[in-house]
Amino acid sequence: MRLLCLANSYKEGGRCIAGILLDNNNLPILRGNKAVWIRPVCKSDHGQVPNSLCENILPLDIIEINGANNVGSGYQSENTSFDENEILSIGRANKNILNNLYSGTNLIFGNRGKALPEDTIKTLDHSLILVNLTEFEIIEKEYEDREHPQVRLTFTYNNNSYNLPVTDPVFLNNYNNNKTILNNKNDIDVVLSLGVPFNDWYYKLVATIIH
Repeated sequence: MRLLCLANSYKEGGRCIAGILLDNNNLPILRGNKAVWIRPVCKSDHGQVPNSLCENILPLDIIEINGANNVGSGYQSENTSFDENEILSIGRANKNILNNLYSGTNLIFGNRGKALPEDTIKTLDHSLILVNLTEFEIIEKEYEDREHPQVRLTFTYNNNSYNLPVTDPVFLNNYNNNKTILNNKNDIDVVLSLGVPFNDWYYKLVATIIH
């Protein structure tokens, strides 16, 4: 199975890999005029992929996984098991490939909040979307139980405001080296995801920032 990698974010001591299904010509496969999202998962507590298997894979890499078998259901319908011995990077895609892959959703995962309750999550059949943003800002939020501030993305989407944590390791590293990284950027592409439940809530996350 060939994928356009669009997320390689932190998850429960490992990584959450996700991407768009590609054909053999490296073009997105559409179903009902929508891109097909795939999240490779391992036989771990939360499906997280070991760092050693994917830490060198970047968003916009074209990757292949073997032994793919869809095991997803409900809001994590994208989950797909695979041969855990290898994720093969075979090339890179141009950022322009994203232009026709943006979500047409009105609200981010159906509401204006930072998380979804269990009764709402049951109505969803997806946990990954790609959006293009033109109004955004990076902020840092202090927590008493955290040594370092949490990096968050505030943004406006369809006239609604959101404030979500960033889990993109590449962006976080680049941001820590250059706090003005998004200054003078007119727009950014962002992958948003839903995490595993925490205290019966399913939190929205900024999995990738492509700028």
